[in-house]
Amino acid sequence: MQQLPVRNAWFIDKKVRFVDAGITPMRNAHVYAFVHGFTSTGQPIRVQGQFNIADTIPGDPLYSPLWLVNYVFVPQNYLPNSIRSEEDIFRSNYHIEVTGDVSNCPVVPRGTVAPEFMTVPSWYKNQQIFYVDFGLFSFKAANFYIFVQENNQQLVAIADQYAILDSIPGVSGYSPVWRINWVVTPSDYKANSIRSVKQLFESGFLIKPTKQFINCPVLSE
Repeated sequence: MQQLPVRNAWFIDKKVRFVDAGITPMRNAHVYAFVHGFTSTGQPIRVQGQFNIADTIPGDPLYSPLWLVNYVFVPQNYLPNSIRSEEDIFRSNYHIEVTGDVSNCPVVPRGTVAPEFMTVPSWYKNQQIFYVDFGLFSFKAANFYIFVQENNQQLVAIADQYAILDSIPGVSGYSPVWRINWVVTPSDYKANSIRSVKQLFESGFLIKPTKQFINCPVLSE
């Protein structure tokens, strides 16, 4: 059994832990959930036993773990998992409704787990895949600061320095997806002597925002 890496970070002098699901593009792919309709309170009536269907996996040019949720409306006599691909959904002519919800669901190898989150089977082009369900995502990014030093004109991460976060769950602005910011430090910087965004800004160190995003939900205590 393989586990997604769990790493440490700082938030206002407090050590927190996060699951590292790696670099992610800030765009959405699609996932299809099968329903029979809605309850009187507007909740979807899901088809029991039917796996969701994804339209992309790692290695595809347009892969993203940020999935726009689509409902596929099927009759009561629909046989669960008789449809296993996006192509078959389109051929079926079943009604599809785009919800506007986005789920954060990185696809992982079979047997991969993550603390506090469920690993869920799904379909992709008639093949079974698995994803970790990080929950709904609001399509915003928080800031993730990685400390580096220049070495032969390259930026090298300081091995013992934890990243610094500008929010955690329950704090305004939190997102499990983070924009990576390089913090360029001098050669005499002591790892973990800075443990908050406030201290970072007061240090005067050069901060280089990037166009890279990392998928790292913070764990509860």
